[in-house]
Amino acid sequence: MVTFYSYNQLIDTTLSSPQSANLPLTDTNFKVFKGTKTVVDFKIRDLDSQVIDLTDKMVILNVFSYDTNEFQFYKQLDITDAIRGRAQAVFEVVDTVDLSPAYFYYSLTVVADGTPEPYFIDQTVNTLSYFELIEGVMPTPVKSVSVLPDDYTPSTDTTEESETFWVAGPFKADSNQYRDDGLHTIAVYCENYTGKFYVEISLNDVPIQSDWSPIWLDELMPWKNYDQFTGIEPFTFQANAKWVRFKYVPQQNQDGQITKVLYRN
Repeated sequence: MVTFYSYNQLIDTTLSSPQSANLPLTDTNFKVFKGTKTVVDFKIRDLDSQVIDLTDKMVILNVFSYDTNEFQFYKQLDITDAIRGRAQAVFEVVDTVDLSPAYFYYSLTVVADGTPEPYFIDQTVNTLSYFELIEGVMPTPVKSVSVLPDDYTPSTDTTEESETFWVAGPFKADSNQYRDDGLHTIAVYCENYTGKFYVEISLNDVPIQSDWSPIWLDELMPWKNYDQFTGIEPFTFQANAKWVRFKYVPQQNQDGQITKVLYRN
């Protein structure tokens, strides 16, 4: 049996001064999880460790880079029990979506009648403590490979129909990434494009031209035909492959193009 626990993170802070000697001994560090909502409770005390009435007061949490001290963002805490000096920081997914897992400094200020007051977090009269931003319950999605028009080069090899094609790759496929599900996804971005588009795979460590096999993107043929298509078309396929490449054969005398291919495995 595996047991999971749900618990609140509670932080004590004190409105104080260097000569104060009656500070609470508490751990002011906490964790924030990317990709999820993280709730942290704060208790605000005075010089004598008595809770402060937060009625008509505003509590601000400021976040800074641990390495550079650069300001990152701030949050206004929710007052959950003003009489008992309780406030709550709710870290939403959007707050940390652009931040990498790391340590961050934070500070608290309480604004009363328009005047901000610093709050101390330990017995050494520090105004800064830190929290750790870590990966949440879901791993970070694998980044997509973006294949742009400049990534294609013309090939002097010919297809079965003796057509010159443009090719990009090779890119690592599933078995080259030490995965065994064989799942690959792509999205083809077109702008008024007319012509053929191919996805080809290889099982060889160092593929040559004759090693490539097409993936059937259409029920009737191993390529996708487009006729003045503008939009995005996704494809998913499963294959035990080491390499993937993308190929297209545009119709002559046309202004359209494949503007991008996003690839992930």
